[in-house]
Amino acid sequence: NIGYIKRQAVSEYKTQHRGGRGVSGMKQREEDYVEEMFICSSHDYILFITDKGRMFRLKCYQIPEGSRQSKGMNIVNLLPLENDERIASMIKCEDFDDETKFITVITKRGTIKKTALSAYKNIRKTGIIAINLNEGDQIAGARMTNGNDELIVATRNGMALRMSENDLRPMGRNAHGVRAIKLKGDDYVVGLARVREGATVLLVTNKGYGRRTEIDSYRLQRRGGYGITNYKVNDKRGYVCSIRIVDEDDDAIMISDNGIIIRIRVSDVRVMGRYAHGVRVMRLPEGTELVAFTRAEHDEDAEIAA
Repeated sequence: NIGYIKRQAVSEYKTQHRGGRGVSGMKQREEDYVEEMFICSSHDYILFITDKGRMFRLKCYQIPEGSRQSKGMNIVNLLPLENDERIASMIKCEDFDDETKFITVITKRGTIKKTALSAYKNIRKTGIIAINLNEGDQIAGARMTNGNDELIVATRNGMALRMSENDLRPMGRNAHGVRAIKLKGDDYVVGLARVREGATVLLVTNKGYGRRTEIDSYRLQRRGGYGITNYKVNDKRGYVCSIRIVDEDDDAIMISDNGIIIRIRVSDVRVMGRYAHGVRVMRLPEGTELVAFTRAEHDEDAEIAA
């Protein structure tokens, strides 16, 4: 959260049984916590979208490699961020010339926008505008999409809306976007997942519970509504932290706000209905929360960026 980044080999994290305590993944200052991580290859581009809607890019190998225990390098040594600017979302990319690809961005207040990937081809070192944000709004997630994908938007208080990307017309980099989901009370968007045939939806909560659900449990709806119940949140099992579309043979790598990482087999989390509470996927010490997770294919050459 303070803005440190590092990359390290996925192989440093051996698969464990679900419900374990995990291993230390990053040394931190007391007030710091890990916010995002994902799997990439050394020569992938990584696109960084800031809370102010600006985009930067680096090659994965430009990010210093660190040990499990190291805290990494401060992102301001790699990117020219303003004093109060922070990274809100990261996305990997291989080829900016692919005319069939889009960057789809969603904000915490439920605004969504897709822009052709080619619009980000010439990113200056000082960054470019990725989305114009309304005052007080922040980026909640970003995904690479193909123009015809189906997307699932998930909120902290347990709502979800499955929508067609065809409901979104492509917009320029400076556009604000359109409403993806209506929110009630203090709810906000925590994730954007891209539907993949034959896969399931894996949801995790900040209290370390997880649940897999069939994608067909989420009916296709028009964008702009309230969606359907995704999870019955409560203080014991927690609030929705994130969702991912996963395959049966994937691993899930999860990280807590005190830098502990656990890697489990997705198949250890059985498929249940939308109203099920799920099972414990990570045992958390008192006062800590699960803050992020990513799916990992079995690829020994891949690396973790966190």
